[in-house]
Amino acid sequence: MKAITLLTIGTAIVPNYLAGQAEDDYVNFIRQIQTQQNANGEFVEVIQDTFVDPEGEDQSALGIPKGGALFQLWTTDTIGNQSWLLDTATVGSSRPQAHITIVAADSHAGVPRTRADIPFSVTTEIFGLQSPGENIPEELTQVLSSHFLEVPELPVGEFNLVTDSIINKNQTETQPEVFTAIVPGEGKEPFEAKGVEHFTVKTISDSSEREVIANAQIKIFPLTTGELGNFDESPTVSSLPDTIDIVVDDAYPGSEIILRVKVNAEAPDGDPSKSSIDALTRSIRITDSEDLNIAFSELDQINYSNGDQVTFCLISESIFDTLILAEQMVTIDSDLFIRGSVNTLD
Repeated sequence: MKAITLLTIGTAIVPNYLAGQAEDDYVNFIRQIQTQQNANGEFVEVIQDTFVDPEGEDQSALGIPKGGALFQLWTTDTIGNQSWLLDTATVGSSRPQAHITIVAADSHAGVPRTRADIPFSVTTEIFGLQSPGENIPEELTQVLSSHFLEVPELPVGEFNLVTDSIINKNQTETQPEVFTAIVPGEGKEPFEAKGVEHFTVKTISDSSEREVIANAQIKIFPLTTGELGNFDESPTVSSLPDTIDIVVDDAYPGSEIILRVKVNAEAPDGDPSKSSIDALTRSIRITDSEDLNIAFSELDQINYSNGDQVTFCLISESIFDTLILAEQMVTIDSDLFIRGSVNTLD
């Protein structure tokens, strides 16, 4: 038997709706599974776990027998005591092998993720399959390719199956433009999809046990939406409110939420002498998908005068694009306050 060098790449990965814990809350380990002879000459299954760093390389815990070994990369949530299978590889055997590659516009830390309205590509490579024949085990002639979904509505560990297909020839297949298959719950729009899509390749055998020989996943985040509140229904006001409400749903990880206030973004009454002024800009950097609900109270820093148009714009800037989430324009008419006071006196 021989020892081999193993390489683990990337960081601990969890389903997107469980994110928010520190990386120290996860431990990674490689599980080596193989069949070998014991001291009595009997063939037994041996399982050995070896804890590894998020990045690096190490030798296998056991020597590789003639029949080969299966290696699985796992991460465990030490707080919730749950584990996730991140990747698999087979070494030194005649069993079929596979590799799945997902490419997305956002390849954050090697973990593909995308927004519900942005497509991604999936490439599945199958190799090592043998032609059917006498004395050729079935598990060497075909594999099972699956696509399934992990969504917040389901209990942890349960999935929705999208497709199952048997592949009986060596091939490389690329789906160049895949939109999420996640369907949001009742009353929600397609762009509100959220969850994790899994793609796997498994062996097929007479037994009920199917070994995962390749897997990949991509996190799906909803489209960011937002609102600006606490404005009068009338587009003309005597003065700006003391605060405005900023509400943002599903801010994309790594994006920036910006409130931009302009005075006379469009010259009022066609008067070019009143030029556009960037009166105020505030931004919030989003580290993970989150919702915001803020009462913004810095409006006293905005300089404006009677007749000015003040435009409030709520913006999301992400790796994909810049979205205007909400926009509100008001015209300042200080005479409204004077007329209102006179009416009160009457």
